[in-house]
Amino acid sequence: MSQQINLFNPVFTRQGKYFSTAMMLQGLGVLALVSALGCGWLYHQTGQAQARLAAAKLQHDKLNPPSDANRQTKAQLVKERDELLAASKQGSGEFSGHLHALARHTLDGVWLTRFSLKGCECEHPELKLSGQALYPELVTDYLQQLGQTPQFRGAKVELTGLRKQEGAGQHPMAFELTLNGKAGAK
Repeated sequence: MSQQINLFNPVFTRQGKYFSTAMMLQGLGVLALVSALGCGWLYHQTGQAQARLAAAKLQHDKLNPPSDANRQTKAQLVKERDELLAASKQGSGEFSGHLHALARHTLDGVWLTRFSLKGCECEHPELKLSGQALYPELVTDYLQQLGQTPQFRGAKVELTGLRKQEGAGQHPMAFELTLNGKAGAK
């Protein structure tokens, strides 16, 4: 009887070298090629971005006046703003005292929708207010608050309209007032 012997054993096979000099040089070459391609692409993108930036700067310079004119315009605006602020703090503006009083006195549930101020301070200006309130009592409270300010102290108040608004939810009351009275105190 004959017997066959298998002489193939994986232990006896020749193993490949993964970290051989040739393999390392090939890997280094691939890495250098990828790096060179990446640098070239970035260089190309940078060139395009610089071209777009130059075009934008050119367009900006065409649309904007020279910077000296901008500085002069800004300086004039700052000067005018400072003058207006100083005038409003002194109350020397024609209606500034009355408008500051309206701005300072607010009441939750009452909002103004329109106002007009006619006349000058020396002629006892006429102030017309239109607004809405959640409840009619709030209009009275608002008038009492305004009456405590020097600009509106002693003013004659005339209620020209109080009506209920149509709509969903709470129904606000629309009101119109006219205040005729003494000039604002300085």
